[in-house]
Amino acid sequence: MSRPPSSKPPSLTVIKNADGRRKPRPGPEEQARTIVNAAVALFLEHGVRSVSIMQICDRADVSRSTFYRSFDGMDALLQHIYQVSVFAPVELFMQANLAQPAISPEQLKQTLDEMYEAIFAQGDYAELVFREANDPNSPAFAVVNAAFDQIVKALQKNLPPVSGSGNKKVDAIFLKSLLNANQWIAHDTIRKGLTPANKQAAREAAWQLVKNALNL
Repeated sequence: MSRPPSSKPPSLTVIKNADGRRKPRPGPEEQARTIVNAAVALFLEHGVRSVSIMQICDRADVSRSTFYRSFDGMDALLQHIYQVSVFAPVELFMQANLAQPAISPEQLKQTLDEMYEAIFAQGDYAELVFREANDPNSPAFAVVNAAFDQIVKALQKNLPPVSGSGNKKVDAIFLKSLLNANQWIAHDTIRKGLTPANKQAAREAAWQLVKNALNL
């Protein structure tokens, strides 16, 4: 199991220089963040399939053993990047809206805005995942599709039945298309540049999309 970095301050391991002075060394959480940042930079430059673990270690200035203490391998690293950049914000959005029996359009819009802000906060990570997700041969493609399938199942479980259809669930293809459309909005905004105006336009477009799709 991979051990992705958390939001807690990094722990420090104390070592000594040759002269006996104490020198703090980054702990495992900080090392993992360094590895992720190096990997994302390389992936954006060359593509996921063209980068090796050794290249990531060289860019991050860590050993292979340090890499494997943080991640089980390349797939675990990619899963972590997707988790922190896209899936975690979407998960929070789902929990905020689907964990309660009723939510007003105003509350829905607010949490949708928060989801987009969380994605934009990890803009480089999200750009990588969105770009790689369009390539069926990329490892990220499978990661993204598996995550989308998981989100769709949760949505089908929690969303009310389609109006006038008895107990028929919202169609999975429809929900996946809605997720993909939101992904496109976020990706397009990141590519244009995360200016306040562009981010606001993205939030407004996302709200129009969701509001119309769910007949709010």
